[in-house]
Amino acid sequence: MSQATVTHAKRSIPKNIPIEALIQLDRQGLTYDEIGKRVGLSKWSVWQRFKTAGYISEHLQAYRDSRADVLAYYQQQILSSLSEADLKKASLQVKIMAFGILYDKERLERGQSTSNISAITSIIQAVHERKPQPIVVPSFH
Repeated sequence: MSQATVTHAKRSIPKNIPIEALIQLDRQGLTYDEIGKRVGLSKWSVWQRFKTAGYISEHLQAYRDSRADVLAYYQQQILSSLSEADLKKASLQVKIMAFGILYDKERLERGQSTSNISAITSIIQAVHERKPQPIVVPSFH
């Protein structure tokens, strides 16, 4: 057997199966039993690996579905906990970085670009509107 194994009273169980591999199978919609059969674990062992890693598929999906609201809540908590004294203690570099990050996040939330997309769009539009120029091929006599 090429994988290291842990021997239990009844059988050997493959060890060192990356949690990422188990998560990938879970995201394909497989049950713990089906995942276990594919990788040589019991459904209990699959569940235990997920529990140890803190991975709960349903919770993760719920977080993905409401991530913007969850992040907005914590951003509000963090910002409201800052005092004038906290801001005065921060270095100029930290203040500038915080401003830039908050500015970018605000623009993302408003559906605005965080880089100069309009300049790139203008260049592409100008190229498309340009009249084709004839190609001159020099003759070599």
